[in-house]
Amino acid sequence: MGMTTPIGLASGDGEALWYDSGLMTVKASTEQTAGGFFAFEMLTQKGKMTPLHSHPDEEEIFYILDGEILTHTAGAEETFGAGSFIVTPRGTPHAFAVLTPTVRFLCMVSPAGKGEQFFRATAEPAPRRELPPLSEPDVDAMMKAMHDTGMVLLGPPPFPHLLSSAGHSS
Repeated sequence: MGMTTPIGLASGDGEALWYDSGLMTVKASTEQTAGGFFAFEMLTQKGKMTPLHSHPDEEEIFYILDGEILTHTAGAEETFGAGSFIVTPRGTPHAFAVLTPTVRFLCMVSPAGKGEQFFRATAEPAPRRELPPLSEPDVDAMMKAMHDTGMVLLGPPPFPHLLSSAGHSS
């Protein structure tokens, strides 16, 4: 059975979570979409980069609203800015790094369920609708959440040229 209730949220509306140095605003939950997709807006900052990973059972869709990211998908690097649309098929190795002081994007994971489960296991309720302090991720919590949701960790962030100039503040 598909969705039965429309979703309409104004800018800034939705549950706010702090996730890995970013502000995540949930736009459509697994429950609301009857498992069809999970959608959230993410505001994050330079220094954020994901490890190389894949989602065996989900597509991941990004629409960049502001700022730029560098993606590494199936071995190829490409820069995407505002207005860019990116679909990563299930099972495809990928990662991204933020290139601008901040980036804001809409992300959808389809089908829903495991994606939302991963983020809820590694995020915390945002006490304020603003970026959290830049910090190192809780690697143990992320590894457990990856294992529990079937996400596959393939390696560290594949951006050695950025890692030397990046660095999180303590």
